[in-house]
Amino acid sequence: MPINRLTYGIELADVEEMSAAFKNSKLRVVMPRFMVANWHTSDLVGFDHTDSNDLYILVEKDFKCLVPRPNEDETQLYKNPLSNES
Repeated sequence: MPINRLTYGIELADVEEMSAAFKNSKLRVVMPRFMVANWHTSDLVGFDHTDSNDLYILVEKDFKCLVPRPNEDETQLYKNPLSNES
């Protein structure tokens, strides 16, 4: 039996607005390079856009959980703004 797998990626490009496409089980989100230039160091949580086909696209930072979960690797996640972590 074949395994169905969804893959996704975000691509930066010299475009004016966000777009998304789904083909061959892959979701590809294209974001304007200027939007994300300093995103990783800012307090901005994310970006959203509704395209001409009324597709709503939302891309947000992934924050650490407030309550630790077993078997969850959060080493590369952003510090949760609601935590007491320094």
